[in-house]
Amino acid sequence: MLPLLLFLFTSSLAVELESADKSDAVVKAIIVAATKLTGSCPPVNNLQDSNACWLRFSQMTFAGSHNSGAGKGLQMKLPFLGYSAAPACRLQNQELTIPQQLELGVRAFDLDVAYDGSSKISSSSDRVVINHCAAVCAYGEKLKIILAKIAKWLKKNDHEIVVIRIKDYKASSDTEELMLTKAILEIIQDTLGPKVLNYHTDPLMASALVLNRPVFFYLNTDLWLRIKNVKYSLRHLKKYLRPNKNLETWYGLHDEVTLQCDLKETALDYFKEDENVEIMTKNATWLPIYSDWYAANFQVGMSLCYDEMAQECRETIPDNLKIAEYLQDNYNRTVNVLMTDYTGSQTIETVAALNKLNIQHFVVKKQGHLDLGIAHSHHMSKYPFVPRSRRKRATEEVDRDENK
Repeated sequence: MLPLLLFLFTSSLAVELESADKSDAVVKAIIVAATKLTGSCPPVNNLQDSNACWLRFSQMTFAGSHNSGAGKGLQMKLPFLGYSAAPACRLQNQELTIPQQLELGVRAFDLDVAYDGSSKISSSSDRVVINHCAAVCAYGEKLKIILAKIAKWLKKNDHEIVVIRIKDYKASSDTEELMLTKAILEIIQDTLGPKVLNYHTDPLMASALVLNRPVFFYLNTDLWLRIKNVKYSLRHLKKYLRPNKNLETWYGLHDEVTLQCDLKETALDYFKEDENVEIMTKNATWLPIYSDWYAANFQVGMSLCYDEMAQECRETIPDNLKIAEYLQDNYNRTVNVLMTDYTGSQTIETVAALNKLNIQHFVVKKQGHLDLGIAHSHHMSKYPFVPRSRRKRATEEVDRDENK
């Protein structure tokens, strides 16, 4: 009971300090160290192992959905045909709505957006909609509605951490692109707010939970760079957003590794042959992997809908376990996001297995951390304190982030 009460106290204290804009590194270090001392961090993202709290952001695997907003029931419309309903075959990537994906276990959302310049709506934030193109482009739900749904769900599930990525965008001119950037910032400010956005480079999951910053938000790099031209009242948000690609290497660099599951070679062999893998593992903060069948089977794929292609790829999803082991052994990295079309239980189960590997490699084997979670509070009598070296690492981590 004492560890739980202390965890709740430090969590409340962290929220109060953040609300008061108190960002003193020493105070934050005490909060993180106190959480480590009690060992009372609850399981992260439904992982039934409290050791997950000691994973860093770059050591965690998130279950993701590709084109998350292009799903059944998300009102995909064809703007050039009077906003009539779009056919699902090539313009739908998911079966579930955003809330349903969250309940399933999806924690990484891939969103393509457009600025609907032809809309009669006067509000700029209402013109930013989900966009999906395949020969033609279709518009979906408003971005602000999707982010509001994620924010609402997070308020009810306070031990969950999510990743949001705005990858591709559609704007007809430089002026429209700047309007899109400004509108996205307004939407983020109004739906999520900077208080929940995690701007630390590579924090422990325990730190993200205790400081109540559970959202890692990636913005298209071109749009991220345009923030400097946005009015000052919104420009401060740049600190809380992450460019989709590493700024030093992003030219010509993909922002994800696409596994073409054509079954001609193993997913691991294909992964090793990708020229971007070594660059990304050394420079990128995260490594998203997308299972894609269509690109490898273009001729045959032309006759299939996305749900049929996703079915063909499904059997290769567990191959990501071998990829994670390869990354851990050769780069001390892992698969950070496993994205799939028509994301289902197999993706969620594979991610759970990936995180077991991550915990074993990064926590148990590498750092020798002890499992001192709430569910195992009887261990506290055997291990009444946390080694000073672990408390020192917590302090150093916060100091590094605060000095950036």
